Amino acid sequence: MEEGQEWSDEELVDTVIYHQTLRPLFDMLGVCRLPWIELGLNEKRYENFYRYVTGKSVTLEELLMRSNDIYDHFLRFYMKIAPSSQRSAFSLKRKMR
Repeated sequence: MEEGQEWSDEELVDTVIYHQTLRPLFDMLGVCRLPWIELGLNEKRYENFYRYVTGKSVTLEELLMRSNDIYDHFLRFYMKIAPSSQRSAFSLKRKMR
């Protein structure tokens, strides 16, 4: 986040939300986040990885939409089972959309 020190609050919030959406993508594809986080692998490459494995071409935007659906599904599930004292942190994303 050193490079984000000069970012506005809105840019920081957008970055956090983007990463929340991106995280389920790695889980969905069964890949490690290490190459992306530590080695700076461009997330656009995951389009190719998906195509290599499935034979289907999709854009990163389509993969992120699916990833966001998974995140939203998890969030709905969690909101049903979590104690009310823990729910406020997870409802923050909804308010920012």
